[in-house]
Amino acid sequence: MKLYNLKIEGFKRVHSANVRFGDATFLIGANNAGKSSVLQAIEWLFSDKKRLEPDCFCSEIDEETNENKIVCKKVVLEAELRNVPEDAVNWRGFKGRIFNYNCEDINDTGKSIFYRKTYTLGEDVDIEIKTLTRTLRNNYNTTAELIAAGVDEEKVLDLFKDLNKKSLQQKKQS
Repeated sequence: MKLYNLKIEGFKRVHSANVRFGDATFLIGANNAGKSSVLQAIEWLFSDKKRLEPDCFCSEIDEETNENKIVCKKVVLEAELRNVPEDAVNWRGFKGRIFNYNCEDINDTGKSIFYRKTYTLGEDVDIEIKTLTRTLRNNYNTTAELIAAGVDEEKVLDLFKDLNKKSLQQKKQS
């Protein structure tokens, strides 16, 4: 698994940036361009710290007071991790969260994960993993229709404990 893309919003002097990584990535720029901030953002993204230090929030120098003032009260760090192992679809909590992409390398799995941390000033971090959009078919309106279609009755009863009991009772009586 490797870091493929990193979006940074509101971190230190970086208002907004998108960094794409390759097998070897070089950060080149003038002093105070944000090279170290990108590396620190990666460190915060993968850290277990619950709160971001106030000096990590995007700030600017106030012309009147000549002091640093926080201008962004929210920091968003989002990464796309590629070449995720094939068995990741079986990892606890990852079902429906593994995405496919087109890859040219035969050694690449073509699977990715999108991981995001949102730090709000003075609050604990919000951690998210992007999930595939799921929609239910409108083929079945009642649990009885599911059972009539061949779905295991025990599983239906377990999943929809109190839903439409009348329909289930009617099915059993007929």
